[in-house]
Amino acid sequence: PSIINLAHNEVNIQYRYGSKFRVKSVLIITWEGGRPEDSDSEGNLFQLALVIGDTMTFAHFVYSKLNSNDNAVAGFSSINSSYSLPDSATHDAMLLSEKSDIGIPGEWLFRVDEAQVYLCGAGFKGLECIDSCASSQWFNDCSRSCHCDGGDPCDQETGRCPNGRCSPGWKGAPICDE
Repeated sequence: PSIINLAHNEVNIQYRYGSKFRVKSVLIITWEGGRPEDSDSEGNLFQLALVIGDTMTFAHFVYSKLNSNDNAVAGFSSINSSYSLPDSATHDAMLLSEKSDIGIPGEWLFRVDEAQVYLCGAGFKGLECIDSCASSQWFNDCSRSCHCDGGDPCDQETGRCPNGRCSPGWKGAPICDE
């Protein structure tokens, strides 16, 4: 399979966009042998794949081999915000090759095209994206709220209330977030 197809599958396993997301290009950057100047260790090996679609962009980090660490900072930043991976800037940054938010040790996938960085697809939250959203939460990382009539759960992807009616005091049907 092509890199484009592999990237599409990886994004859809985590975020489940299906045909709503189409990969246009993938930029792969590899760092090999990185280590502190005074270190005799073999060095580190890791990659970043930027998965670029029509309307969405994802950062896929692969930490293949981490042999040295000088309290490494791992993550990314933009003009308005930054995101650090777990244990970044600590000795435990070495554990990035053992942890994951997509179930594959050393691999991390983030949606990065909005002001907020998202680890999980709609309906899930937490570092490993295995915790379900509460019935009043929806969207990536359970980051948005809905208030449906009778406490009914809203659609995890769209936020729509099943009957299109809001709880008393809420408006903005069918999502009921105002």
